[in-house]
Amino acid sequence: MVILDHEGHELENLRIPADSELMLGGDLIRIEAVGLSQTIKTYETLPILFVFEHAGKVTVHARVEKLQSVGQQ
Repeated sequence: MVILDHEGHELENLRIPADSELMLGGDLIRIEAVGLSQTIKTYETLPILFVFEHAGKVTVHARVEKLQSVGQQ
């Protein structure tokens, strides 16, 4: 998995302040799965493990969405 900023540049880490929210996807920060050994389908879910400095580990089941072209709504 890689984390990309709104311009598509890879981020080495991501800081999320305590008691805040972070929206992912679209023109915002996004997570992309790279180097997969199996094909995944749109709307399938994948487990993603987030490791927080103080809160520990949390697994989230993320839904795969169809990539939209830039400018497409």
